[in-house]
Amino acid sequence: MSYKPSSDVLPMAMVDSTAPIMLSEYTGRWAFLSALQLEAPSFWRELHQLREDTAGVEQWMIHTHVADEWLADIVWSTLEHWRQRQINQLVAGNRWWRYPLLDHVQIPLFAPRFTDPCPRGATGTIETSAAFETRIRSQFDGQLGEYLRYIKSIFGEDHTELRKHSEWTALSFVGVSYVKIAGKWRHLAQSDAPDAVVKVAVKRFAERIGLTLPRRRGRYRGK
Repeated sequence: MSYKPSSDVLPMAMVDSTAPIMLSEYTGRWAFLSALQLEAPSFWRELHQLREDTAGVEQWMIHTHVADEWLADIVWSTLEHWRQRQINQLVAGNRWWRYPLLDHVQIPLFAPRFTDPCPRGATGTIETSAAFETRIRSQFDGQLGEYLRYIKSIFGEDHTELRKHSEWTALSFVGVSYVKIAGKWRHLAQSDAPDAVVKVAVKRFAERIGLTLPRRRGRYRGK
């Protein structure tokens, strides 16, 4: 299983301006959190209802099997973020959770550079405004496209397998059986054992992101 970014050069950033990291290392967790919001939004809605009840949150974390330090850190950071923002946080189209690592990651700015950024001309001639616009816009669009591919690589948006396996893992985490997960993806019907395919992918993905899967299922209550 490979989630190599589109670029031949792995995306890099700086954490605390001293320790360089490969941003691809946490794209799996980012994808899992996004999938958890998409496939099991009740996870975040339940937490939101308990945002002023610390003891209740602790019991909820036990019940929902939040056993890993990194996920617990995201839960508490998200709660703090919600408490600071006196608006409805669970709005469609918004990211409901907060990833503390992003506070320390510096992503390079989009800073396009242009060749001959003024109308070109030779003796007695000069580039028309239309030709200048076409040339500069072409340079801009090309550099913007490269930057967007870079950003998508950082957040795993260009990896179909990453998104799919993160969604399977999110569903498994909230208690959906491998059989039911397999039933949601029609292409798996071609497999002799679709639930086994899901099981292997989920366990590999969970290991990749350091996620402890619950032993018991049946907790899922839908979206």
